[in-house]
Amino acid sequence: MQKSLVAVDGSAAASATSFAELAEVPFGAVVGTTDLDFIENEIGATDVAVFNTLADVVSAMTAGQIEATVIGLPTAYFMTAVQLENGVIGGVFNSADGGELGMLFTEGSELVGCINSALATLEENGTLASISEEWLQAGGDIPTIAN
Repeated sequence: MQKSLVAVDGSAAASATSFAELAEVPFGAVVGTTDLDFIENEIGATDVAVFNTLADVVSAMTAGQIEATVIGLPTAYFMTAVQLENGVIGGVFNSADGGELGMLFTEGSELVGCINSALATLEENGTLASISEEWLQAGGDIPTIAN
């Protein structure tokens, strides 16, 4: 899953095209996430506020406390369409460690074996890749932000 930059429309972050341009941007991210790690260690941002939930990140962006966050592209689509009136997807990042999606089950669930079998079949026949490309990856005119 691609990581993406969600920024306040009109901010310096929204028009950034490189990691160097993002280094001084006031970022926010959820504690303990690969997104926070990416902001600090890949982008090298020096001004990062840490929040307990994504809702707190959205509130901070709405209040003007931060300008941007890094989040998986599917979530970025939701944030900019529903949660942030003034939010834009500033770009996507080329990263070998974009993270993966997962499913949670109650411990001992009888569904795990069935779901794993179905997922293996979908992966083997290319359906997962097709779904991912159509629904979870960048399409259209989202720019790539270079390291």
